[in-house]
Amino acid sequence: MDWEGYRQFAYRCTEGVLTVGIGRVVEQGGPGLSLEESLMLLENDIDRVEERLLETYPWYAGLSESQQIALISMAFQLGMRGLATFKMGLASLEAGSWQEAHDHFLDSKWAEQTPSRAEEVCSLILVE
Repeated sequence: MDWEGYRQFAYRCTEGVLTVGIGRVVEQGGPGLSLEESLMLLENDIDRVEERLLETYPWYAGLSESQQIALISMAFQLGMRGLATFKMGLASLEAGSWQEAHDHFLDSKWAEQTPSRAEEVCSLILVE
């Protein structure tokens, strides 16, 4: 590690090769990421998102597992800032109005842009 150093974000090395972490080449010609490494990163990312959801929305803990998965998916795709723009949907979830929350989330630009994913994610909101 002393020779390579650590970089949290992707950068171009002195040879112009896209690199991240401790000398990991992430473009063609390098090792990239294995499926196992990608799954480990995903698990870490999901843990971080869930921590943020619990901090930001204390009522999140009282949702069903399916409803929690729906919010994790939305926060993962949209970011916490993006999720926060769904004020009416989030308020409906907090109030326990599942159908209303479902409908608010589907009445959005997000649902227009990724309709299959939005429909699948929002269907989880209805599972108590």
